[in-house]
Amino acid sequence: AYSFTIAAAADFVLWIRVWWLDSCGNSLTVLADDGKPFAFGQDGTYKSWHWVRGMKLHLSAGSHTVKIENREDGVKIDQVLFSSVPKHVPVGIETISR
Repeated sequence: AYSFTIAAAADFVLWIRVWWLDSCGNSLTVLADDGKPFAFGQDGTYKSWHWVRGMKLHLSAGSHTVKIENREDGVKIDQVLFSSVPKHVPVGIETISR
């Protein structure tokens, strides 16, 4: 579970940097705040670190929690990114800029 605070309401795109084992190990379950859980991933890039774009989320100002749960074996995660820049596509390791 990841908890964070947003100063002002905005639309965000959820990205997760993942490593999938194979077609039977290429997805996660994501739950944003008290919303409905959704399957994340299921792309065909295996045995390589890469970014997967998730759904667009409208988040209000204040505190939020996103839970990422294991759905299949063979899944690794090393970064989670919420981008308010619609055209931003992460590449490699992202660094924090403030």
